[in-house]
Amino acid sequence: MRATEFLTEADGAKLTPEELKAAISSNKAPKVVNAGFSRSNNTFGELEQLGFMTKDSTPAYGSVYAITQTYTGPGPVTLVRSDGKEEVINTGWKTETEVDYS
Repeated sequence: MRATEFLTEADGAKLTPEELKAAISSNKAPKVVNAGFSRSNNTFGELEQLGFMTKDSTPAYGSVYAITQTYTGPGPVTLVRSDGKEEVINTGWKTETEVDYS
């Protein structure tokens, strides 16, 4: 099963930005996927729009950039990985990836 097939709530409804913000602030650890956009799941991109995720891009070599994302929200969220495993992340959690823009 792919991360895009996971649902954010038991009823399968994607949370609105207001609902996502309230769920995080209430320590409900809503589910999110590491993506900029998804029609059926809440995403890191939405966390960025709420001001709960920062994304820094630094040139590494050639056309490759190091991307660092840091979670800064007031409460936890549950990251649903592409392999289906879940991880609760808290303020200060970071992930680093390399992206080739060539």
